[in-house]
Amino acid sequence: MRFIGYVLTACISLGSAAGANAQAVSRQRLEHSIAALGAAGEAGRKAGSPEGEAAAEYIAGAFEAAGLFPYYAGQYIDEFTAGPLVGEARKTYRNVAGIIYGSNYELDGDYIVIGAHYDFSGPTTGSSNTVIEDNISGVATLLELAYAVKECSPGRNVILVAFDGYEAGLLGSRRFVEENTLLPEDIFKMVNLSRVGARPADGTIHIFAEDTAAKELAHFSGSDNGPAITVESAGYGMRSDTEPFTHAGIPTIYITTVPEPANPAVESDTDYTTLQAVTGYVAGSVCSLAGDATIKRNTDSVKRNRKRGPRFEAGVSVLAGTSFFRETDGDTRGKTLFSGGAGVYGQVNFGRYFALRPEVQYIHSGSRLSTGRARMNSAVVPVSLVIQTPPYLAGSLQVLVGGYYRRSFGFSGADWYSGGDEAIPISSAMYRNGAGVHWGLNLRLKRFGIGVTTRYGLTDLYSVGASKNMRERATYGTISYNF
Repeated sequence: MRFIGYVLTACISLGSAAGANAQAVSRQRLEHSIAALGAAGEAGRKAGSPEGEAAAEYIAGAFEAAGLFPYYAGQYIDEFTAGPLVGEARKTYRNVAGIIYGSNYELDGDYIVIGAHYDFSGPTTGSSNTVIEDNISGVATLLELAYAVKECSPGRNVILVAFDGYEAGLLGSRRFVEENTLLPEDIFKMVNLSRVGARPADGTIHIFAEDTAAKELAHFSGSDNGPAITVESAGYGMRSDTEPFTHAGIPTIYITTVPEPANPAVESDTDYTTLQAVTGYVAGSVCSLAGDATIKRNTDSVKRNRKRGPRFEAGVSVLAGTSFFRETDGDTRGKTLFSGGAGVYGQVNFGRYFALRPEVQYIHSGSRLSTGRARMNSAVVPVSLVIQTPPYLAGSLQVLVGGYYRRSFGFSGADWYSGGDEAIPISSAMYRNGAGVHWGLNLRLKRFGIGVTTRYGLTDLYSVGASKNMRERATYGTISYNF
Protein backbone atom coordinates (compact mmCIF):
# COMPACT_ATOMS: atom_id res chain seq x y z
CA MET A 1 0.00 0.00 0.00
CA ARG A 2 1.26 3.43 -0.87
CA PHE A 3 1.42 6.18 1.73
CA ILE A 4 3.18 9.33 0.52
CA GLY A 5 1.87 11.86 3.01
CA TYR A 6 2.69 12.26 6.66
CA VAL A 7 3.17 9.89 9.54
CA LEU A 8 1.94 11.82 12.53
CA THR A 9 2.70 10.61 16.05
CA ALA A 10 0.71 12.50 18.65
CA CYS A 11 2.27 11.95 22.06
CA ILE A 12 -0.64 11.88 24.44
CA SER A 13 -0.87 10.57 27.97
CA LEU A 14 -3.41 7.78 27.75
CA GLY A 15 -4.16 7.81 31.44
CA SER A 16 -6.13 11.05 31.05
CA ALA A 17 -8.91 12.19 28.76
CA ALA A 18 -6.48 13.01 25.95
CA GLY A 19 -6.95 16.75 25.98
CA ALA A 20 -9.69 19.34 26.15
CA ASN A 21 -11.05 18.35 22.76
CA ALA A 22 -12.00 14.85 23.94
CA GLN A 23 -15.66 13.83 24.13
CA ALA A 24 -17.12 12.01 27.12
CA VAL A 25 -17.48 8.29 26.43
CA SER A 26 -19.00 5.36 28.32
CA ARG A 27 -16.58 2.75 29.59
CA GLN A 28 -19.55 0.51 30.39
CA ARG A 29 -20.65 0.45 26.75
CA LEU A 30 -17.07 -0.20 25.62
CA GLU A 31 -16.80 -3.18 27.96
CA HIS A 32 -20.18 -4.50 26.81
CA SER A 33 -19.16 -4.29 23.13
CA ILE A 34 -15.85 -6.03 23.81
CA ALA A 35 -17.62 -8.85 25.67
CA ALA A 36 -20.34 -9.29 23.03
CA LEU A 37 -18.08 -9.20 19.99
CA GLY A 38 -15.41 -11.31 21.66
CA ALA A 39 -17.82 -14.09 22.57
CA ALA A 40 -16.71 -16.12 19.55
CA GLY A 41 -13.24 -16.34 21.04
CA GLU A 42 -10.21 -17.17 18.96
CA ALA A 43 -12.41 -19.06 16.45
CA GLY A 44 -12.94 -15.66 14.90
CA ARG A 45 -15.72 -14.02 12.90
CA LYS A 46 -15.15 -15.51 9.47
CA ALA A 47 -17.31 -14.58 6.48
CA GLY A 48 -20.41 -16.75 6.27
CA SER A 49 -19.95 -18.14 9.77
CA PRO A 50 -22.65 -17.87 12.46
CA GLU A 51 -20.20 -15.81 14.52
CA GLY A 52 -19.65 -13.34 11.67
CA GLU A 53 -23.37 -12.96 11.01
CA ALA A 54 -24.07 -12.49 14.73
CA ALA A 55 -21.40 -9.78 14.91
CA ALA A 56 -22.99 -7.91 12.00
CA GLU A 57 -26.41 -8.08 13.67
CA TYR A 58 -24.96 -6.84 16.96
CA ILE A 59 -23.27 -3.87 15.27
CA ALA A 60 -26.49 -3.00 13.40
CA GLY A 61 -28.41 -3.12 16.69
CA ALA A 62 -25.83 -0.87 18.35
CA PHE A 63 -26.12 1.71 15.55
CA GLU A 64 -29.91 1.65 15.89
CA ALA A 65 -29.70 2.03 19.68
CA ALA A 66 -27.41 5.05 19.24
CA GLY A 67 -29.98 6.71 16.96
CA LEU A 68 -28.05 6.50 13.67
CA PHE A 69 -30.02 6.42 10.44
CA PRO A 70 -29.58 3.26 8.35
CA TYR A 71 -27.20 3.97 5.48
CA TYR A 72 -28.25 1.24 3.05
CA ALA A 73 -31.75 2.09 1.75
CA GLY A 74 -33.50 1.77 5.09
CA GLN A 75 -31.24 -0.93 6.51
CA TYR A 76 -27.89 -1.08 8.26
CA ILE A 77 -26.46 -4.20 6.59
CA ASP A 78 -25.22 -4.48 3.01
CA GLU A 79 -24.86 -8.14 2.03
CA PHE A 80 -22.67 -8.99 -0.94
CA THR A 81 -20.92 -12.03 -2.32
CA ALA A 82 -17.33 -12.20 -3.47
CA GLY A 83 -14.58 -14.71 -4.11
CA PRO A 84 -11.70 -13.95 -1.71
CA LEU A 85 -8.96 -15.85 -3.56
CA VAL A 86 -8.57 -17.74 -6.82
CA GLY A 87 -9.99 -21.21 -6.43
CA GLU A 88 -11.98 -20.43 -3.28
CA ALA A 89 -15.77 -20.51 -3.14
CA ARG A 90 -17.68 -17.24 -3.13
CA LYS A 91 -18.89 -16.17 0.31
CA THR A 92 -21.42 -13.76 1.72
CA TYR A 93 -19.97 -10.68 3.40
CA ARG A 94 -21.75 -7.98 5.40
CA ASN A 95 -20.81 -4.34 5.73
CA VAL A 96 -22.71 -2.51 8.46
CA ALA A 97 -23.18 1.28 8.26
CA GLY A 98 -25.16 4.09 9.84
CA ILE A 99 -25.15 7.83 9.19
CA ILE A 100 -25.30 10.98 11.33
CA TYR A 101 -26.58 13.86 9.24
CA GLY A 102 -24.68 17.12 9.61
CA SER A 103 -26.12 20.23 11.24
CA ASN A 104 -24.52 22.77 8.86
CA TYR A 105 -26.45 22.97 5.59
CA GLU A 106 -23.48 24.66 3.92
CA LEU A 107 -21.53 21.41 4.44
CA ASP A 108 -24.40 19.17 3.33
CA GLY A 109 -22.36 17.68 0.48
CA ASP A 110 -19.41 16.66 2.69
CA TYR A 111 -19.13 13.22 4.28
CA ILE A 112 -16.63 11.94 6.83
CA VAL A 113 -16.34 8.14 6.85
CA ILE A 114 -15.14 6.41 10.03
CA GLY A 115 -14.43 2.72 9.60
CA ALA A 116 -13.11 -0.38 11.35
CA HIS A 117 -13.07 -4.01 10.22
CA TYR A 118 -14.82 -6.57 12.41
CA ASP A 119 -13.93 -9.89 10.75
CA PHE A 120 -11.19 -12.02 12.28
CA SER A 121 -9.88 -15.32 10.93
CA GLY A 122 -7.98 -16.33 14.04
CA PRO A 123 -4.28 -15.92 14.93
CA THR A 124 -1.63 -17.43 12.68
CA THR A 125 1.42 -19.31 13.91
CA GLY A 126 3.88 -16.96 15.59
CA SER A 127 1.45 -14.03 15.59
CA SER A 128 0.50 -12.09 18.68
CA ASN A 129 -2.77 -10.90 17.12
CA THR A 130 -5.74 -11.73 19.32
CA VAL A 131 -9.47 -11.63 18.87
CA ILE A 132 -9.65 -8.44 21.00
CA GLU A 133 -6.73 -6.59 19.48
CA ASP A 134 -7.64 -7.41 15.87
CA ASN A 135 -10.03 -5.74 15.69
CA ILE A 136 -12.77 -5.78 18.33
CA SER A 137 -11.09 -2.82 20.01
CA GLY A 138 -11.47 -0.74 16.85
CA VAL A 139 -15.12 -1.77 16.41
CA ALA A 140 -15.92 -1.05 20.08
CA THR A 141 -14.46 2.42 19.58
CA LEU A 142 -16.55 2.81 16.41
CA LEU A 143 -19.76 1.89 18.26
CA GLU A 144 -19.04 4.32 21.07
CA LEU A 145 -18.30 7.05 18.51
CA ALA A 146 -21.89 6.61 17.34
CA TYR A 147 -23.00 8.10 20.67
CA ALA A 148 -20.19 10.62 21.16
CA VAL A 149 -20.19 12.11 17.64
CA LYS A 150 -23.99 12.24 17.49
CA GLU A 151 -23.95 14.12 20.82
CA CYS A 152 -21.75 16.89 19.40
CA SER A 153 -24.07 17.48 16.39
CA PRO A 154 -21.29 17.50 13.76
CA GLY A 155 -21.43 20.09 11.01
CA ARG A 156 -20.62 17.54 8.29
CA ASN A 157 -22.36 14.25 7.62
CA VAL A 158 -20.60 11.35 9.36
CA ILE A 159 -20.89 7.73 8.15
CA LEU A 160 -19.79 4.98 10.54
CA VAL A 161 -19.11 1.66 8.83
CA ALA A 162 -17.90 -1.72 10.08
CA PHE A 163 -16.14 -3.52 7.24
CA ASP A 164 -16.30 -7.25 6.59
CA GLY A 165 -13.86 -9.16 4.41
CA TYR A 166 -10.68 -7.43 5.58
CA GLU A 167 -8.88 -10.73 6.05
CA ALA A 168 -9.89 -11.85 2.54
CA GLY A 169 -8.33 -8.83 0.85
CA LEU A 170 -10.04 -5.60 1.97
CA LEU A 171 -13.29 -6.76 0.33
CA GLY A 172 -15.56 -4.70 2.56
CA SER A 173 -13.74 -1.39 2.14
CA ARG A 174 -13.35 -1.99 -1.60
CA ARG A 175 -17.08 -2.67 -1.82
CA PHE A 176 -17.85 0.57 0.03
CA VAL A 177 -15.69 2.68 -2.28
CA GLU A 178 -16.59 1.02 -5.58
CA GLU A 179 -20.31 0.37 -5.03
CA ASN A 180 -21.15 3.44 -2.96
CA THR A 181 -23.82 5.81 -4.24
CA LEU A 182 -21.54 8.65 -3.16
CA LEU A 183 -18.89 9.89 -5.54
CA PRO A 184 -15.30 10.01 -4.26
CA GLU A 185 -15.52 13.81 -4.38
CA ASP A 186 -18.29 13.68 -1.75
CA ILE A 187 -16.09 12.04 0.90
CA PHE A 188 -14.24 14.74 2.80
CA LYS A 189 -12.13 12.39 4.92
CA MET A 190 -11.81 8.70 5.76
CA VAL A 191 -10.73 7.84 9.33
CA ASN A 192 -9.78 4.21 10.02
CA LEU A 193 -9.54 2.58 13.47
CA SER A 194 -7.39 -0.49 13.90
CA ARG A 195 -5.97 -2.17 17.00
CA VAL A 196 -6.57 0.76 19.31
CA GLY A 197 -7.28 -1.22 22.48
CA ALA A 198 -4.02 -3.13 22.77
CA ARG A 199 -1.82 -2.25 25.69
CA PRO A 200 0.73 -0.01 23.89
CA ALA A 201 4.46 -0.20 24.32
CA ASP A 202 5.16 3.54 24.13
CA GLY A 203 1.99 5.21 25.47
CA THR A 204 1.19 7.13 22.27
CA ILE A 205 -1.51 7.37 19.67
CA HIS A 206 -0.09 6.94 16.19
CA ILE A 207 -1.78 8.66 13.27
CA PHE A 208 -0.81 7.91 9.68
CA ALA A 209 -2.25 10.41 7.22
CA GLU A 210 -2.20 10.85 3.46
CA ASP A 211 -3.38 13.74 1.29
CA THR A 212 -4.29 15.54 4.51
CA ALA A 213 -3.50 19.24 4.93
CA ALA A 214 -1.84 20.62 8.05
CA LYS A 215 -4.94 22.61 9.03
CA GLU A 216 -6.92 19.35 8.97
CA LEU A 217 -4.33 17.50 11.03
CA ALA A 218 -4.45 20.35 13.55
CA HIS A 219 -7.79 18.98 14.71
CA PHE A 220 -5.97 15.80 15.74
CA SER A 221 -3.29 17.61 17.72
CA GLY A 222 -4.52 16.45 21.12
CA SER A 223 -4.79 18.73 24.13
CA ASP A 224 -5.07 22.49 24.15
CA ASN A 225 -1.58 22.69 25.66
CA GLY A 226 -0.09 21.48 22.38
CA PRO A 227 1.42 18.02 22.91
CA ALA A 228 4.63 17.23 21.10
CA ILE A 229 4.09 16.15 17.51
CA THR A 230 6.62 14.28 15.41
CA VAL A 231 6.16 14.34 11.64
CA GLU A 232 8.06 11.72 9.67
CA SER A 233 8.15 10.83 5.98
CA ALA A 234 7.51 7.11 6.20
CA GLY A 235 5.00 4.51 5.10
CA TYR A 236 2.61 2.49 7.23
CA GLY A 237 4.12 -0.77 6.11
CA MET A 238 1.08 -3.05 5.73
CA ARG A 239 -2.33 -3.16 4.12
CA SER A 240 -5.27 -1.32 5.62
CA ASP A 241 -8.90 -0.48 4.89
CA THR A 242 -7.65 3.00 3.99
CA GLU A 243 -6.10 1.59 0.82
CA PRO A 244 -9.21 1.60 -1.46
CA PHE A 245 -9.98 5.15 -0.33
CA THR A 246 -6.41 6.27 -0.97
CA HIS A 247 -6.43 4.78 -4.46
CA ALA A 248 -9.64 6.71 -5.20
CA GLY A 249 -7.91 9.94 -4.14
CA ILE A 250 -9.80 10.31 -0.85
CA PRO A 251 -7.76 11.79 2.06
CA THR A 252 -7.28 9.23 4.84
CA ILE A 253 -6.22 9.09 8.49
CA TYR A 254 -5.25 5.79 10.13
CA ILE A 255 -5.34 5.63 13.96
CA THR A 256 -3.71 2.92 16.06
CA THR A 257 -1.96 2.46 19.40
CA VAL A 258 0.43 -0.19 18.05
CA PRO A 259 3.76 1.53 17.26
CA GLU A 260 5.12 -1.20 14.97
CA PRO A 261 2.23 -2.82 13.11
CA ALA A 262 4.43 -5.40 11.41
CA ASN A 263 5.74 -6.74 14.73
CA PRO A 264 3.47 -5.57 17.54
CA ALA A 265 4.56 -6.05 21.12
CA VAL A 266 1.17 -6.12 22.81
CA GLU A 267 -0.65 -7.94 25.54
CA SER A 268 -3.74 -10.01 24.85
CA ASP A 269 -5.99 -8.34 27.42
CA THR A 270 -7.77 -5.04 26.85
CA ASP A 271 -6.51 -1.84 28.46
CA TYR A 272 -9.85 -0.09 29.03
CA THR A 273 -8.18 3.08 30.24
CA THR A 274 -6.37 3.25 26.93
CA LEU A 275 -9.48 2.36 24.97
CA GLN A 276 -11.61 4.98 26.71
CA ALA A 277 -8.97 7.67 26.22
CA VAL A 278 -8.51 6.84 22.53
CA THR A 279 -12.26 6.86 21.93
CA GLY A 280 -12.69 10.24 23.61
CA TYR A 281 -9.75 11.66 21.68
CA VAL A 282 -11.03 10.43 18.31
CA ALA A 283 -14.55 11.67 19.03
CA GLY A 284 -13.31 15.13 19.97
CA SER A 285 -11.04 15.33 16.94
CA VAL A 286 -13.75 14.19 14.50
CA CYS A 287 -16.30 16.58 15.99
CA SER A 288 -13.81 19.44 15.69
CA LEU A 289 -12.94 18.62 12.08
CA ALA A 290 -16.57 18.03 11.11
CA GLY A 291 -17.55 21.46 12.40
CA ASP A 292 -14.77 23.46 10.74
CA ALA A 293 -16.51 25.20 7.83
CA THR A 294 -13.34 27.07 6.87
CA ILE A 295 -11.84 23.87 5.42
CA LYS A 296 -13.13 23.08 1.94
CA ARG A 297 -12.95 19.78 0.12
CA ASN A 298 -9.90 19.43 -2.05
CA THR A 299 -10.89 17.21 -4.96
CA ASP A 300 -7.56 17.51 -6.78
CA SER A 301 -6.39 14.13 -5.48
CA VAL A 302 -9.67 12.51 -6.52
CA LYS A 303 -9.42 13.89 -10.03
CA ARG A 304 -5.75 12.94 -10.17
CA ASN A 305 -6.31 9.38 -9.02
CA ARG A 306 -9.53 8.60 -10.84
CA LYS A 307 -8.50 6.36 -13.71
CA ARG A 308 -11.92 6.07 -15.31
CA GLY A 309 -14.19 8.65 -16.89
CA PRO A 310 -17.89 9.02 -16.07
CA ARG A 311 -19.17 6.10 -14.02
CA PHE A 312 -20.91 3.49 -16.16
CA GLU A 313 -23.81 1.41 -14.92
CA ALA A 314 -25.91 -1.29 -16.55
CA GLY A 315 -29.06 -3.17 -15.71
CA VAL A 316 -32.26 -4.86 -16.82
CA SER A 317 -35.85 -3.60 -16.75
CA VAL A 318 -39.38 -4.97 -16.99
CA LEU A 319 -42.30 -2.84 -18.24
CA ALA A 320 -46.05 -3.41 -17.84
CA GLY A 321 -48.90 -1.05 -18.69
CA THR A 322 -51.34 -0.07 -21.43
CA SER A 323 -51.21 1.34 -24.94
CA PHE A 324 -53.74 2.71 -27.44
CA PHE A 325 -53.89 4.26 -30.94
CA ARG A 326 -55.42 7.67 -31.59
CA GLU A 327 -55.88 9.93 -34.57
CA THR A 328 -54.01 13.22 -34.23
CA ASP A 329 -56.66 15.35 -35.99
CA GLY A 330 -59.83 13.47 -35.21
CA ASP A 331 -61.91 11.98 -32.43
CA THR A 332 -61.19 8.36 -33.26
CA ARG A 333 -59.38 6.59 -30.46
CA GLY A 334 -58.84 2.95 -29.88
CA LYS A 335 -59.36 1.36 -26.50
CA THR A 336 -56.43 0.46 -24.30
CA LEU A 337 -54.87 -2.97 -24.35
CA PHE A 338 -52.20 -4.50 -22.15
CA SER A 339 -48.69 -3.59 -23.21
CA GLY A 340 -45.44 -4.80 -21.77
CA GLY A 341 -41.89 -5.86 -22.40
CA ALA A 342 -38.36 -6.11 -21.09
CA GLY A 343 -34.98 -4.66 -21.89
CA VAL A 344 -31.43 -3.85 -20.96
CA TYR A 345 -29.89 -0.44 -20.35
CA GLY A 346 -26.62 1.30 -19.77
CA GLN A 347 -26.12 4.57 -17.95
CA VAL A 348 -23.20 6.98 -18.10
CA ASN A 349 -23.14 9.36 -15.12
CA PHE A 350 -21.76 12.86 -15.61
CA GLY A 351 -21.17 14.12 -12.07
CA ARG A 352 -23.89 13.88 -9.44
CA TYR A 353 -26.92 15.25 -11.25
CA PHE A 354 -26.90 14.20 -14.89
CA ALA A 355 -26.65 10.95 -16.83
CA LEU A 356 -27.30 9.55 -20.30
CA ARG A 357 -29.20 6.27 -20.52
CA PRO A 358 -29.58 4.32 -23.80
CA GLU A 359 -31.80 1.20 -23.74
CA VAL A 360 -32.79 -1.68 -25.99
CA GLN A 361 -36.25 -3.14 -25.35
CA TYR A 362 -38.72 -5.66 -26.69
CA ILE A 363 -42.28 -4.24 -26.49
CA HIS A 364 -45.61 -5.95 -27.18
CA SER A 365 -48.28 -3.26 -27.62
CA GLY A 366 -51.57 -2.59 -29.37
CA SER A 367 -55.08 -1.13 -29.28
CA ARG A 368 -58.71 -2.22 -29.72
CA LEU A 369 -60.08 -0.53 -32.87
CA SER A 370 -63.45 -0.61 -34.61
CA THR A 371 -62.12 -3.33 -36.91
CA GLY A 372 -60.85 -5.42 -34.02
CA ARG A 373 -57.69 -5.75 -31.95
CA ALA A 374 -54.41 -4.68 -33.50
CA ARG A 375 -51.14 -5.74 -31.88
CA MET A 376 -47.50 -5.36 -32.80
CA ASN A 377 -44.14 -6.55 -31.56
CA SER A 378 -41.35 -4.00 -31.68
CA ALA A 379 -37.72 -3.43 -30.89
CA VAL A 380 -37.57 -0.02 -29.21
CA VAL A 381 -34.40 2.00 -28.56
CA PRO A 382 -35.07 4.82 -26.06
CA VAL A 383 -32.34 7.33 -25.21
CA SER A 384 -32.92 9.38 -22.05
CA LEU A 385 -31.37 12.36 -20.35
CA VAL A 386 -31.48 11.53 -16.64
CA ILE A 387 -31.71 14.33 -14.08
CA GLN A 388 -31.20 12.85 -10.62
CA THR A 389 -30.99 14.00 -7.04
CA PRO A 390 -27.85 13.26 -4.99
CA PRO A 391 -28.28 9.91 -3.22
CA TYR A 392 -29.56 9.92 0.36
CA LEU A 393 -29.89 6.68 2.30
CA ALA A 394 -28.75 4.99 -0.92
CA GLY A 395 -31.84 6.37 -2.71
CA SER A 396 -32.19 8.79 -5.60
CA LEU A 397 -35.12 10.33 -7.51
CA GLN A 398 -34.60 10.38 -11.28
CA VAL A 399 -36.44 12.30 -14.01
CA LEU A 400 -36.06 10.83 -17.51
CA VAL A 401 -36.73 12.79 -20.71
CA GLY A 402 -35.82 11.72 -24.23
CA GLY A 403 -36.81 10.13 -27.51
CA TYR A 404 -37.07 6.65 -28.98
CA TYR A 405 -36.84 4.78 -32.26
CA ARG A 406 -39.23 1.86 -32.96
CA ARG A 407 -38.78 -0.97 -35.43
CA SER A 408 -41.87 -3.21 -35.61
CA PHE A 409 -41.35 -6.78 -36.83
CA GLY A 410 -44.69 -8.47 -36.24
CA PHE A 411 -48.33 -7.47 -36.52
CA SER A 412 -51.57 -9.27 -35.68
CA GLY A 413 -55.24 -8.32 -35.87
CA ALA A 414 -58.21 -7.97 -38.19
CA ASP A 415 -57.66 -7.05 -41.81
CA TRP A 416 -57.56 -3.31 -42.41
CA TYR A 417 -60.23 -1.88 -44.75
CA SER A 418 -59.29 1.10 -46.91
CA GLY A 419 -62.88 2.17 -47.50
CA GLY A 420 -63.61 -0.02 -50.53
CA ASP A 421 -64.21 -3.69 -50.96
CA GLU A 422 -60.54 -4.61 -50.85
CA ALA A 423 -59.29 -6.11 -47.58
CA ILE A 424 -55.70 -5.17 -46.82
CA PRO A 425 -53.68 -7.26 -44.30
CA ILE A 426 -52.77 -5.21 -41.29
CA SER A 427 -49.08 -6.01 -41.82
CA SER A 428 -49.27 -4.21 -45.17
CA ALA A 429 -51.12 -1.24 -43.73
CA MET A 430 -48.64 -0.31 -40.97
CA TYR A 431 -45.30 1.47 -41.04
CA ARG A 432 -42.52 -0.64 -39.63
CA ASN A 433 -40.38 2.31 -38.53
CA GLY A 434 -41.45 4.94 -36.06
CA ALA A 435 -40.23 7.43 -33.48
CA GLY A 436 -41.51 9.41 -30.52
CA VAL A 437 -40.76 11.10 -27.22
CA HIS A 438 -40.99 9.86 -23.65
CA TRP A 439 -40.77 11.13 -20.10
CA GLY A 440 -40.96 9.52 -16.69
CA LEU A 441 -39.99 9.27 -13.03
CA ASN A 442 -37.89 6.59 -11.35
CA LEU A 443 -37.17 6.04 -7.65
CA ARG A 444 -33.81 4.32 -7.25
CA LEU A 445 -33.29 2.41 -4.00
CA LYS A 446 -29.89 0.81 -3.84
CA ARG A 447 -29.83 -1.56 -6.86
CA PHE A 448 -33.57 -1.56 -7.53
CA GLY A 449 -35.69 1.05 -9.22
CA ILE A 450 -39.44 1.54 -9.55
CA GLY A 451 -41.02 4.14 -11.78
CA VAL A 452 -43.49 5.18 -14.44
CA THR A 453 -42.92 6.33 -18.01
CA THR A 454 -45.16 7.72 -20.78
CA ARG A 455 -44.49 7.44 -24.53
CA TYR A 456 -46.01 9.58 -27.26
CA GLY A 457 -45.57 8.60 -30.88
CA LEU A 458 -44.61 11.33 -33.34
CA THR A 459 -44.91 9.25 -36.52
CA ASP A 460 -47.95 7.65 -38.16
CA LEU A 461 -48.72 3.97 -37.63
CA TYR A 462 -50.81 3.33 -40.76
CA SER A 463 -49.81 3.94 -44.36
CA VAL A 464 -53.27 3.53 -45.97
CA GLY A 465 -56.83 4.55 -45.29
CA ALA A 466 -58.31 7.50 -43.48
CA SER A 467 -56.49 6.64 -40.28
CA LYS A 468 -52.96 6.91 -41.57
CA ASN A 469 -52.42 9.76 -39.08
CA MET A 470 -53.09 7.43 -36.15
CA ARG A 471 -50.30 7.32 -33.58
CA GLU A 472 -49.48 5.28 -30.50
CA ARG A 473 -49.52 6.33 -26.87
CA ALA A 474 -48.47 4.16 -23.93
CA THR A 475 -47.93 4.32 -20.19
CA TYR A 476 -45.77 1.78 -18.33
CA GLY A 477 -44.88 0.95 -14.80
CA THR A 478 -41.23 -0.10 -14.65
CA ILE A 479 -39.10 -2.20 -12.35
CA SER A 480 -35.34 -2.19 -12.90
CA TYR A 481 -32.31 -3.88 -11.39
CA ASN A 482 -28.85 -2.36 -11.61
CA PHE A 483 -25.94 -4.81 -11.79
